[in-house]
Amino acid sequence: MRYLPAAESHVIQNVSYDYRTGLPLSTYFSAIKLRWMLDHLPEVQLAHESDDLLFGTVESWLAYVGHSLPCKHSRPHMFQNLLGGVKTGIHIAEVTNASRTLLLNMSTLQWEPCLLEFFGFRKSILPKLVSTSEVYGSVAYGPLAGIPIGGLVGDQQAALIGNKCLTQGEAKCTYGTGAFLLFCTGQETVKSRHGLINTVRSHPFGASISSKTVLSAGSISSRS
Repeated sequence: MRYLPAAESHVIQNVSYDYRTGLPLSTYFSAIKLRWMLDHLPEVQLAHESDDLLFGTVESWLAYVGHSLPCKHSRPHMFQNLLGGVKTGIHIAEVTNASRTLLLNMSTLQWEPCLLEFFGFRKSILPKLVSTSEVYGSVAYGPLAGIPIGGLVGDQQAALIGNKCLTQGEAKCTYGTGAFLLFCTGQETVKSRHGLINTVRSHPFGASISSKTVLSAGSISSRS
């Protein structure tokens, strides 16, 4: 990541956990990874400068491109450009995943202009923010062509919804590559004094993403 002049040092305190993103300024999250790519990969920098770059979360990729890894039993093109790719221009990000990028304002559920300025990103690279459950478009190719895609949700939030942990005070621990505990705090953002972070669960489903439920999250690790 670029070195910050002294005049910008105060910005660090304002763009991280305190009242915008719910997250610490950490290389774990997407924005710093993209900043690194812009600083070290000329082709990415050129695409950004020529306004020919798209940035998003995992479902942004799946919706725009789809599955593009062929195997011997399937046609390589079957799930490419799931929602039409360049042809339809459907570039979207589901709000709960977007809240883990270091670019989303948790209060407004919109991309935060001061964060884009701080990291040096064009707003045009960002996907349209959508809720967890709505119709985003239809499958563009293959035997499922025309079938609408009506839900996007990732990882820990998906487990939370699947187990109906939807009410303030309820918690869910997801076991996978790690153990991740999510606690539903309702519509209030609760600042942790013990290193927990805040994230968003879009609510109610299919409604405006201006309505939200906030989760306090943390991971459990073992030490040998």
